[in-house]
Amino acid sequence: MSDKDFGSIEYITKRAARVSESAHGRTILEQLTTALMVLMRYPRLKYSFLLPTETGLSKSILDSVKPMRDFLKDAGLHDFALQRQGIGDKVTLDGCIITENDTIQTPMSLYRPNTKTGDPRVWFFKLNQYVLPWSLLAIVTDGYTVYALDCSTDVLNNPETSVILARCNSDSNLTPFESKLLDRLRSISHKGWIPSIKHGDTAVGMTLEDELGIPPNSDRGPDWNGIELKCQRVGNNSRHVLFAEKPNWGLSAYNERELLDTFGYWDEKNKRTSLYSTIYGHHRNPQGFLLKPLASEDEMTVQYESANGTSAIEEVSVWEMEKLRTHLRNKHAHTFWIEAETRRVSGKEEFHYIAATLTRNPDYMQLENLISQGHITQDFTMHLAPATGRGKADINLPESDPRLLKTRDHGFLWKADGTGMRTLFGNGDRYNLQQ
Repeated sequence: MSDKDFGSIEYITKRAARVSESAHGRTILEQLTTALMVLMRYPRLKYSFLLPTETGLSKSILDSVKPMRDFLKDAGLHDFALQRQGIGDKVTLDGCIITENDTIQTPMSLYRPNTKTGDPRVWFFKLNQYVLPWSLLAIVTDGYTVYALDCSTDVLNNPETSVILARCNSDSNLTPFESKLLDRLRSISHKGWIPSIKHGDTAVGMTLEDELGIPPNSDRGPDWNGIELKCQRVGNNSRHVLFAEKPNWGLSAYNERELLDTFGYWDEKNKRTSLYSTIYGHHRNPQGFLLKPLASEDEMTVQYESANGTSAIEEVSVWEMEKLRTHLRNKHAHTFWIEAETRRVSGKEEFHYIAATLTRNPDYMQLENLISQGHITQDFTMHLAPATGRGKADINLPESDPRLLKTRDHGFLWKADGTGMRTLFGNGDRYNLQQ
């Protein structure tokens, strides 16, 4: 039993003592004894408790007490200390209520109200329809779903209970889809060297997706049954691409074409106007760009100032932080970060996929801090290219007319360095694909 497990038990014991004159107090201690007899069968299981009162259930409000806050933070699911006050900043997790006879999939909300100091709150949707006051809820998680076991019922009679507790107790906690994908990755690794299907930085990922039968797409969501795949060559210490997110053009001073026309440069090698720039939050880059948070608006902006400081500082592009946090959380709820050895045979690159690290539920509330510290960056990756064809209105335009040039980009990429990755994802579970 860890210190934090003991803290959860101590909280419930003290809570029961405060109502010891009523039948509720005796019932709470009886429930706690029964719950511990079940939970301690699983030595690696981490847990906490919630004790809904009559008032809490009637108002659909439960206090997220310190043991519960510690549990959520340690599981990598949520850190209340980083959450802003206000219902608009509510966070929703996958939740499930388990009783003797029912298994109810239901969202779990976490928020800090505007009132007073914004004491942390937690709520399972429709909890008051399934749970009575003073029912002890044992809270466990498999890393992405939070389960509330109603210990006032004979919850072990529900066949789902033992399955859930075993999964939450597992060292790897692999879901069926994660396990299946890991088997597929091992099979691909055992094939040895695989010829690349294209050239360039993205070849390592696209070749793997081709092996998995995933068609090329620009979908914002995860790649395979809710699991994101990210590939990198062994020895490549460059930043990891987290996701691509365009600015909110309605809030920005420039649209994409105007960014190129105003701040682009002539790329002599490729004979085109380009704008490729890595932008940091802790210093202005050589092209004059700086990432700057607007805390009052919960926004992240790119500001520009000329290198010689003669121009006024202006906001160029704007992102809403909540959209960035949501994209990060949804994109990387489950991610395999795959490593591949590389070689060239007759000038053509080949890959051998050797290892994968599984991470879940990034600490998305750290995003703004990591941007400000320079551990997460934003990349402009765009250039002007000839249009793929002329419309009727363009048929008589000369070849040099700028209206025949279209903006091409590789996404507005948000990338993390090693510190950023460790802060967001921790160490994860690493698997040798060659075994």
